[in-house]
Amino acid sequence: MIGFPRPIEAQLSAEGVGGIRNALFEGELVFHETVTKWEENVEIEFDIDVDPLSIPPETLDEHVTIGGEYFDTLSGGYVIEPLKDGSCLLHLQSKHRLSTQFTFYSGLWTESIMSQIQGYILKIIKARCESNH
Repeated sequence: MIGFPRPIEAQLSAEGVGGIRNALFEGELVFHETVTKWEENVEIEFDIDVDPLSIPPETLDEHVTIGGEYFDTLSGGYVIEPLKDGSCLLHLQSKHRLSTQFTFYSGLWTESIMSQIQGYILKIIKARCESNH
């Protein structure tokens, strides 16, 4: 809605704690994520590192620049919840920092944007999983 780049793909250098996950978004935005928790086929958590100087200036507005003065993504993860019918539910979680004088109002926007991004990521994962069956 506000032009935040959509996720394209993520690649993991190695399975397990310490592995590096590089998440590529439109506009040449890359998140470098270090795996901090790994339980195969159950859960993964990672710290997110984005160098704000590596983001092309036309990619994001200064108020939503990741790693900038006002906003930063800190960590993320996935949890697979087995369901009684044999299927599973994938949960995506993230933590971020918001530093503005209008934190309540900005927080509403941030939650909406993060929800849209996470929903898009989950749709990509769902489509890929379903195409592999």
